[in-house]
Amino acid sequence: MVESCSMDNHRRFVSNSANDLNQYSIPPSLREAISSVVLVTVGDTTWASGILLNKNGLVLTNAHLLEPWRFGRTSPLGLQHKTTSLAGEYLHGENKLLQSQHCKMSNEDSFKHEVSFFNLGSKREKRISVRLDDGEKQTWCSASVVFISKGPLDVALLQMEKIAIEFCAIRPEFVCPTAGSSAYVVGHGLLGPRSGLCSSLSSGVVSKVVQIPSAQHSHLPSNVQTDNMDLPVMLQTTAAVHPGSSGGVIVNSHGRMVGLITRYAQTL
Repeated sequence: MVESCSMDNHRRFVSNSANDLNQYSIPPSLREAISSVVLVTVGDTTWASGILLNKNGLVLTNAHLLEPWRFGRTSPLGLQHKTTSLAGEYLHGENKLLQSQHCKMSNEDSFKHEVSFFNLGSKREKRISVRLDDGEKQTWCSASVVFISKGPLDVALLQMEKIAIEFCAIRPEFVCPTAGSSAYVVGHGLLGPRSGLCSSLSSGVVSKVVQIPSAQHSHLPSNVQTDNMDLPVMLQTTAAVHPGSSGGVIVNSHGRMVGLITRYAQTL
């Protein structure tokens, strides 16, 4: 089953098999990018997206999925950071990035899948699992947290357990995209693990490249030479982004990674 919709100049495709993707003549480079995006679940009810960085099973995702209390203020109940959920932050206006990407959600239930992954009041960590999609074959394996950024960048790394399957790692792009260039968003938005569907693909264009002077970027290592150039720190696109796509990838027309999906523009 394939669901597609079009509005202005972007489309969204949701597929449950490689044959469905072929119906829309998706280039092989984009199909490879789709294969590099994994479904990440924590516990039994929470999911998000991740990106395979190498053939050893290293996965890039968002820090706010693992430590959401660091990115919010108070919950709908007026409690402090330790029990803040993304649903509460959305109701309190912490959705600037989603608005800029033309993503509309109707109510708090839309964000239930991205509520706190870890309860600070409990020392028991929830089980992290990763699902790989290879055509019609889906493979689950366990994963562990190896890094969570404590700075402003909303990034974290997971390490998958070794399994008898070849990982399809994302290919990075080292040239900054320009406004008006094609952009594709790949993530496990809206439907979640129970649907059994593969990740969705949304197409659009880069509407803006946000840059800052390198001198203002104090988090760069001292050995990085910037020659006082402006550094790209955020992309805005017209491609649709849905809850669950956090940790997914933005790629160009060649299927190369140009960005990581996050909803926290204020952390950059």
